[in-house]
Amino acid sequence: MENKHKLIPSNLARSRPGYLPPFTSSTTKDEERSIRKLKHVAASLPYKIESEEEMQRRLNVISARLAQAVESRDYDYGLLQWDSMLASWMELKYPLPRKKRIALAKLFYQICVVPGMPHDTVSACMDTFSMLTRSKKKLGIQDLRLPWRPVYDILSRDLFFKRRQFEFTQTAYNMAYVAESARKFFSPACIDEMLQEFIPHIIGNNLDRILANQYYLVTFLPLSHPQRYLPTMMRLWGAVNSYAYDERMLSFISKLSEMHVDPTISDPKVVEQIPMDWGEAPRVQWPKQDLSDDWKGLYKDVGIFAEDEWSFIMCKCLASM
Repeated sequence: MENKHKLIPSNLARSRPGYLPPFTSSTTKDEERSIRKLKHVAASLPYKIESEEEMQRRLNVISARLAQAVESRDYDYGLLQWDSMLASWMELKYPLPRKKRIALAKLFYQICVVPGMPHDTVSACMDTFSMLTRSKKKLGIQDLRLPWRPVYDILSRDLFFKRRQFEFTQTAYNMAYVAESARKFFSPACIDEMLQEFIPHIIGNNLDRILANQYYLVTFLPLSHPQRYLPTMMRLWGAVNSYAYDERMLSFISKLSEMHVDPTISDPKVVEQIPMDWGEAPRVQWPKQDLSDDWKGLYKDVGIFAEDEWSFIMCKCLASM
């Protein structure tokens, strides 16, 4: 009996110090880079570490338990427990396959936008979603598309109650955080749909409504193709005299300027290549001259801005100092 038990392999099989077994699964370039980093870390450690196969089996167990917790609607205990296990697994820096990363990101995003979900659960899930999607190299719009309207529906209903509750809630903060994290996965094909939703609600004699809808614009609109909405936003900016409005727009403009150092970011052909798997409205109709093969970017007088727009921005910068 003793010999029989000795022949049973342990579930906690480990590799020898400074060695990581070869990876057998198909990997992408980003995963290969993570594997090389992990091998360097394994070579510098004085103790044994788990093999990649063992850690992938543990990841499968965590993913299965998360799915079971969601299916059984165990959001308070089961989901939070296995969410913390997933966070601990990711801190070990083992490569997370792209397909599993996409599936987990979709799961946590959908949990965040469920109406009536406990705030503790939403806070934990939005942190995990942000951790899964933080790297621009590991996930992009070609890998993952997310619907923007569920976040907007929850945020807009919570922002203006007809009768404000006595206690403060974290719903607005949570949804704003989710929108910021998920913005790069909102398809540029939805730009017209967003503009049609946000701009009509701007009431000129109500500063609260102006600031609220401006926040929707600078939070939900994709940063990759501003040629469709930037002129409109600049005209709206010139019609509003508000310090809070100026600060948000300056922050938004800085993000646009930084991103469009690469001219290919705003190529209209990219929109045509994005799959329509979230039931989007009709795609943005780009001018035919913009669909040419020699796209050179949004270069104008000063970067992506015209001369009058740049002068206006500089005046606002000086006023905010």
